[in-house]
Amino acid sequence: GLPLLPVAAVGGGAAILVATVVLLRRRLRHRHSHRLLDGADALLGDPLRGARVVGWQLMETGCRVAAAGAVAASVGVRHPLAAALIVTAALDLAGLLPFAPGNIGVTSAAVALALERTGVDPTAAVAAGLVLYGVQTLVGVAYGFVSTALVACETASDPARRRLQVVAGAACVCAAAASGAALLPILA
Repeated sequence: GLPLLPVAAVGGGAAILVATVVLLRRRLRHRHSHRLLDGADALLGDPLRGARVVGWQLMETGCRVAAAGAVAASVGVRHPLAAALIVTAALDLAGLLPFAPGNIGVTSAAVALALERTGVDPTAAVAAGLVLYGVQTLVGVAYGFVSTALVACETASDPARRRLQVVAGAACVCAAAASGAALLPILA
C-alpha cells in the first residue's frame, strides 16, 4: 500500500539535475553563472574525491532511511522500510523551505503526516516525528564528528594522525553499534 511515486519523483529530479549540470558546465565556462558549477567541476575533475563525496552522502542517506525505518517499526508500521523511504522523501521536501530554527515543527509534521497515511495513530505519529527529529540530529552530529576527524587525519602530523584515526575508528564502531541496535526491530 504505500505510493512510491514521490520517492521516484525526487530521485528522477535529482538525476535530471545532475545530468543538466554535467552537460551545461562546459557551455557556461565564460559566464558569471559558471561559479555556481565550481563544486561540480572540482568533483568531476578528481573522480576519486568525487566518489568519496558521493559515497559519504549515500552512507548518510542510508543512515537516515535506517533511522526512519527504526522509528516506523517502533510505532507499529507493517512495512517500515517502505514507510522509511516515504518519510525520508517527505523530510527532504519539507527541508527545502525552512520555516523555523532547525525546522523542528515542519519535520515533525511531515513525519506525522507520512506515518498517519500508513495507518498509524495520530498521537503515535506525532511522537514518532519528534523522536525521528532527535535521531536525525544525533546522526547528523555523529556524521559531522567522524567527517571532521577524517579530514583532520589528512592534514595532521604522524602521531596526531594516528590518534585521530583511532578516535575516528572508535566513533565509526560506536555509530555502527547504535545503528545495529536501532535496526533490530526492523530485522526481527
